[in-house]
Amino acid sequence: MSKNLNQKLELGTLIIDIDRSVALFSNPSESNPNKRDQQTVTLEPRVLSLILYFHSQRNRLVTRDELIEHVWQGKVVSENAINRAVSQLRKILNRADQKSTSIETVSRKGYILQVSESDNHHSRTNDENAAEANQKNSNQSTLVDSGHNHHSAGKSDPEALSQGSNAKPLWIFGIIIFAVFILVLELIIFSRSQSLPKKFEQLERVIETSLPGVEHSARPSPDGQWLLFVHQDEKNESQALYLKPFGMSKAYPLTSDELQHFSPVWSPDGKQIAFASWNNRNQRQCHISIIDLNFAETKTEQKPVVENRRVVSRCGNRARPAIDWAANGQALFYTDRESIADPYQVFYHSLITQNKDQVSLPPQMGNFRGDFFITAQHQNNRLAIVRYLAVGQSKILVLDSHNYSSIAEFEVDFQVSRVEWFTDSDQLIIANEGNWWSYDIFSGMRTLIYKAEQGSSSPIISADGKNFYYSQGQFNSEIELFDLTKKQYIDVAFNSSELEFAPRFIANNQIVFLSNRSGQFEFWLSNAQSQATQLSQLPFAISPTTYVVSPDHQFIYYQYHDEIYRWDINRQDNSLIIDATHRPYVVAWTDQQQLIYSSEKSGEWQLWRFDLSSGMHQQLTQRGGYSGKIIDEHWLYFTKLHQDGLWRKRLDSEEEELIIDDFPRVNWINWTITDHHIYFHQSQGATASIMRFNFATNEQVMIVPFSSQHANSFDFANDANTLAIVSNQDLEYKIIRLSID
Repeated sequence: MSKNLNQKLELGTLIIDIDRSVALFSNPSESNPNKRDQQTVTLEPRVLSLILYFHSQRNRLVTRDELIEHVWQGKVVSENAINRAVSQLRKILNRADQKSTSIETVSRKGYILQVSESDNHHSRTNDENAAEANQKNSNQSTLVDSGHNHHSAGKSDPEALSQGSNAKPLWIFGIIIFAVFILVLELIIFSRSQSLPKKFEQLERVIETSLPGVEHSARPSPDGQWLLFVHQDEKNESQALYLKPFGMSKAYPLTSDELQHFSPVWSPDGKQIAFASWNNRNQRQCHISIIDLNFAETKTEQKPVVENRRVVSRCGNRARPAIDWAANGQALFYTDRESIADPYQVFYHSLITQNKDQVSLPPQMGNFRGDFFITAQHQNNRLAIVRYLAVGQSKILVLDSHNYSSIAEFEVDFQVSRVEWFTDSDQLIIANEGNWWSYDIFSGMRTLIYKAEQGSSSPIISADGKNFYYSQGQFNSEIELFDLTKKQYIDVAFNSSELEFAPRFIANNQIVFLSNRSGQFEFWLSNAQSQATQLSQLPFAISPTTYVVSPDHQFIYYQYHDEIYRWDINRQDNSLIIDATHRPYVVAWTDQQQLIYSSEKSGEWQLWRFDLSSGMHQQLTQRGGYSGKIIDEHWLYFTKLHQDGLWRKRLDSEEEELIIDDFPRVNWINWTITDHHIYFHQSQGATASIMRFNFATNEQVMIVPFSSQHANSFDFANDANTLAIVSNQDLEYKIIRLSID
């Protein structure tokens, strides 16, 4: 008769109760060192699975692919999700006040659960102990039974013989039935979807374009004869559409104006191209156009000819619509938003009647963050939509493109950058952070098929499914210094040929900034001699984010996945400060050991104050707030998500006043305030600059001219009269083809 053991895992002073999904801590009591306090913390299912798998592989390198297979059961998962789970597990181990067990990160490879030799025999589950005991009992039983049979030859237990003779055939029969079931299931799945190559990394990479500058958004024509792409010249910021015949190096421009054209897509018959455009001279006014194409034959070549170009729809300023054609070629699907403060929605636009219908749900029906990408499958009349749920979380909806009824939907715990149908199959290709996944919309099978090189875009697939196209290249930025007294750029703070973002001045003219020079984005410090030192080793890979440095320069508070974390520079320790239940975003510092953050937890973006000592949250605005700073302990200066302008209110009053009306919403985050001035970004037509507003006189003047290379990311050193500004450097991106034929 077997004994039902309560499953537990012991790691030094930490006990994991597997059945109850809790961690039990036993730490020295603060009031009585001779006693130990018992604490219990409930474990998330993923964290419990993670510690159990780490433990089964203790003192051995565990790769991220192993974690995806064994902990996430092969589901689509981002590196950020893995990092976050490992970070939570580290906190539990640290809280247990024991040093014998730790998780070591092996850069670009994986993790090792380090268990000391002295504690290794204690670091066991009940199953392992029971298995060892059973093995010992089995060995002893074998010796006893051998002796018994030796003395009792010819005697047997009829019931035991009966059970022994029937158990094995039944066991084998069950295995056979299960294997047949799996085989049939795989055959069904295989018959429903065209297979993808298993080893993309072995495929040949062919560079398809060679124009100087940046080339992206490749689109092969339906007949496979032409490659459509977007090209940005090195010397200006306009983006033109080009056509290139396959097998030839010459490319033909389809547009030659000063607009930025993007999101091109072929019509089903290959005779038209739909695309979106920005007018940079008019606040990035957006419109969607169609080109009618013809091809002129000569003795030596076939040349594309633009027969007609017409605007078919206006879109919101600064919107970047994703576009695709309806199967009949007489309508467009595209995403659009009224302003940068509104979520993207999906629309159907008839080219015959010019009627425009909304396909996706509006924000008031729960679609708060919008649908930002679409792709149509003409053969099966399907439309796939990518919905933004939260930072690091997306939903993919598959609709019938005729009646918009739901065919399938699923969530993934990473930020999807693009989806593409793999020919007319049931598989979607999902892209995220250079990872390409195949996903069967009916079976739910997900497979990582390719890890693209650093600096690679999402893939676009040819109509026959035999070629994948993407752009790959180098992009770097540097931080320049501008002397406000001399009114000129005086130096480059540092240049690493990598990405440098979000400069923040601290004492002695030092600059804290974000950079990926170590392989992922970390916080760095540059001194007056332009020598850079890495400040952090974060437990997860962040994107450029909002952050603030504490006045004593000991802590960095930053936003990640709808949470606020604190990095302790001296202790090299990361801790959660404001969790996701408060949905914090933009973070700033006050002079009273408090943080200001924005959140939409009340239904609208408002500003909140968090006291680091008491842990109390206080709402500061009632009529909207997105980023804010407190001056003189009494005045809150802030922006709003849905309105231009900079506002001010006393902390002890509900009354607010508009300080600067010509304050574009592009300054949501990137603006700086001192005791006497406010610095912010402003655009007038194609001209951009940093403006300075004087509190005393209410006057504003242009102090720093912006070029097309400058990004809206800067900071002001009050004691040095210097501005630090991010400058994007020359880019070089080419279009790559992967042939899987």
